[in-house]
Parts: sequence; C-alpha cells; structure tokens
Amino acid sequence: MPTNISVVSQTGGIKETTFVGVPVSPNRGDRHNEVDANNDLIMEWFWNGSLWLSRSLHQQSIHAWSGQGVLIGGVIGDVSSTTDNIPFSQGNDYDIYLYKIHGTFRVLSGNLSATNYWALQFRNTTSNLQSINITTGNGGEATDYICKSSNAINTKYTKLNTGFNIVFTKNGSAPNIRAPIASIQYRFSRT
Repeated sequence: MPTNISVVSQTGGIKETTFVGVPVSPNRGDRHNEVDANNDLIMEWFWNGSLWLSRSLHQQSIHAWSGQGVLIGGVIGDVSSTTDNIPFSQGNDYDIYLYKIHGTFRVLSGNLSATNYWALQFRNTTSNLQSINITTGNGGEATDYICKSSNAINTKYTKLNTGFNIVFTKNGSAPNIRAPIASIQYRFSRT
C-alpha cells in the first residue's frame, strides 16, 4: 500500500500528495517517488491527469554527425547530404514525453526559404514522429547563424529497444550548413 505524505504547495496553496509507491487512483498534481529495494530514490514523478511524468525536464544536445567529418564539439566539415541520423540514446527504460525539439546551425552561403530548407525530425527506427521545417530562425533570420525551436509538442512516444534518432533532412536546394546541433527537451513517462 502506498505511503502518503501531504505537502502544501508554496504557489497558490494547492494541496498536493506525494506517494511512496504507486497510488491506485491519483489526482492531477499528485507525486510519486519511485524507490529501489533499499528505499533509495530512483525518480520523482507527477500525475498530469493521464500519465506519470518525471518531474525533471531533461535536455540532450547532439553535436556529432556520422560520416560528415564534424567532430564532437568541433566545426570541421560542411553538411550537404540529404539526410543523416544522429542516435539519441535515451528511451530504453521509460517512454519519452517529448516537449520540444531545437535545431541550430550556420548557413555557409545563400539563404533558407519556404522551398529550400532543412527539416529536423525526431524519429524511431521506422517512422518520423515529429518534425520542424527550418525555413528561418526563431528571429526570422534566413542566413548565417540559425536557431529554430518547435512549439510545445507534449506527446508520449513508446520506448523502443533501438531508441530514437534525430535527423536533419535537406529539402529543395537548401544551402549547405556547418556545425549542426540538434537538441530535444523531454520528460520520462510511464502509465
């Protein structure tokens, strides 16, 4: 049987309940501490009304391109291929609740446009799950240094033994880019 520990939120005086052990009928905002056999904390969870989500919002950035001559942390080599997979190693222990994806790179020459752009895709091994078309940066810039973020996605994706990939895909006659970085923000999820 779960152990209840009541706490009062410091914002708005909303009463929240934290459980050690998974509650049978949680209420939105309830918390659950996952512990191991020694009662050491593994992960803190909250109930969003339909899923248990990790309280921590995680972020992972991927700087390396396989086969493109870009070193980890470096800016060597230009990227001009039509697609390249970047492995994302999380997602084998829990499902992923994807919050946002972000793409950053430098356009070498020319401009991005609605027909000539790079797409950043969050994928599993068989299909594209989320995508943003990088036709301009967050500030409307179409050349030089570009940073593009998705809107909030807030979607759960089931864990796979092979994990997930981030893919940059060239569309039309998009300009070559340098030093691409893909990052994702996510929570772990469980039902």
